[in-house]
Amino acid sequence: MKNLGKRLLSLLLIIVFMISLNFNALASSKSNFNNAKTALNSSLKYLLTKTKTKGIQDWDAIALAMAGYKLDNIKFNEKRYIDLKSSDILKELSYNWTTSYAKHILTITASGYDPRNFNGIDLVEILKSSQLSNGKFKDMINGTNENFLNGHIWSIIALETLKESYNRSAAISYLEKNQNKDGGFPLVISGKSDLDITAMAITALTMTGRNKNSASVNKALNYLKNNLKKLPKEQQTAETIAWILQAAVSSGDDLSKYIINNRNIINELLLYKDKTGGFKHIKSGKVDDIATNQVVRSLLSYVNKKNAYKNIICMRGNYYKAINREESSSFNILYSSYFKDVKQLDLIVKSNYYDEANILLNGEKNLLIAKSNNGIIKFSKNFNLNNLNYRLILKKDGKVLKVVLGNFEPVEKSFITKVRVEAPDKTIFDAEVRTGNKIVYDLQGKSYVTAKPSAYAALVRALIENNISFSVNYDYGAPFINEIAEIKSGSFGGWDGWMYMVNYAEPNSGMADYEIKDNDNILVYYGDWGIKPLSIEILGDIKLNSQVQVKVTSNGSAVKDAIVCFGENRINTNEEGIATIVLDQAGIYKVYAEKNIDGKPMYIRSESKYIEIK
Repeated sequence: MKNLGKRLLSLLLIIVFMISLNFNALASSKSNFNNAKTALNSSLKYLLTKTKTKGIQDWDAIALAMAGYKLDNIKFNEKRYIDLKSSDILKELSYNWTTSYAKHILTITASGYDPRNFNGIDLVEILKSSQLSNGKFKDMINGTNENFLNGHIWSIIALETLKESYNRSAAISYLEKNQNKDGGFPLVISGKSDLDITAMAITALTMTGRNKNSASVNKALNYLKNNLKKLPKEQQTAETIAWILQAAVSSGDDLSKYIINNRNIINELLLYKDKTGGFKHIKSGKVDDIATNQVVRSLLSYVNKKNAYKNIICMRGNYYKAINREESSSFNILYSSYFKDVKQLDLIVKSNYYDEANILLNGEKNLLIAKSNNGIIKFSKNFNLNNLNYRLILKKDGKVLKVVLGNFEPVEKSFITKVRVEAPDKTIFDAEVRTGNKIVYDLQGKSYVTAKPSAYAALVRALIENNISFSVNYDYGAPFINEIAEIKSGSFGGWDGWMYMVNYAEPNSGMADYEIKDNDNILVYYGDWGIKPLSIEILGDIKLNSQVQVKVTSNGSAVKDAIVCFGENRINTNEEGIATIVLDQAGIYKVYAEKNIDGKPMYIRSESKYIEIK
């Protein structure tokens, strides 16, 4: 009986001890929760106070929206976050990093707007279009190098926050295939596991429906718990601990298993709190904005017992400065070259929508400004470029609406050529142009690359520079000028069309294959095969009230019944090809010759000469 009594007493003591442990654990858990809630409220006040002097920063906007704040009610100098940041967001998107698109899908959504039409840009569709067939979201929207996992992870987080449809299964599969054997996820694909990236990956996976019981998540959580315990002091930061807390909460894992420095993860994280309410990157450091908003996001998840990204609600259809897609995309780069030999840059943009553009050069240290002139925005300047990259900022009514990254084509040697374009009824263009580029754009922005600096490049430069309409046909593998100034090939019903000569001789190759040289004379004309150019020679003394004679020839032979134009006067040539006129008024006269029948050119109009009568 005595032994039985002792056994019962021992059992009773054990039960009391276990109850005490559970009670203490519950009390400790409640204490952690209360401490975390107090710290969170203090940190949110810190963020709100900071907005009065610094405005709202991007990740602060996300954190405040996760906490349920309406960003429209939080203003800096009477302006809202979205209005202050609109131009900066467009500039950042121009870098084309997938992470930038993911972040600003969240910031725009946090502001109460639908990111599907932000200043005319559908961020969601662009991000979705960057997903490759293997499921990965590209590192850069327009890139080819696929080296990192963070862009992929944040793309998932952003699209899941919006409850957007995309190839979810492929995205999950790609992420899980890149999980290391130790359970962690790397920043650089095939690299070492990283605690922060692993926690981000878990957060993303749980947003797709995975939880702590899923194989990949369970394995990743064990990696976090094991490495948190032995994390070296020099690697301990508020951000890393916050991300691990975020992952544990998102997956529904037991937080009592997350120990660092013999403390529960919550207690450890709160040691980074500053008396101002902000959080420090390291315990001995100063308040850090990045650390603060990352801790706030994790504490919001902990206090709300769910992934707080789900608190961000997308107001579908509420677009910020929505722009018709056709309008916002109505621009083309038509010319983009840098002539190294003379240190001259040329950039020509066509747009009937944007009325001004800025171009940033040499790492944004230099700014050029140009206004639209009948839909053409032109930059031409002698400038010593350190690099060939530029950032083009397109504006309308003084507001930044689009930012484009580009680079100048380097031209080692430039050429000055004379280009003359003759239509049946008039001279369309006659002047010198500088050229040498091999990348040639048409008015739709489509490019064709020539093997050498070509007559085609010189012609297109002349037309673009003077805003003369033209169209190009590429049906035969090379560019063929089909129309200039609304005059199409075949307009007269025969084999007529746009032809060319160089130095008054017909080349044996197409314009895109003809290699130009300095001082080449390029003549582009409308007519039938085989027609010849007219030449004029001004004879005798050029004096007031004296006879002025002009002789018209073609290939050395006199041309009868050609018309010589002296300003407004039109005189026919005789049998010897001579037209005579007496000019009784002083002035400068433009003189040229042509010969047409029923509006169709029988000869190519001569070049123009100018005479002065004194």
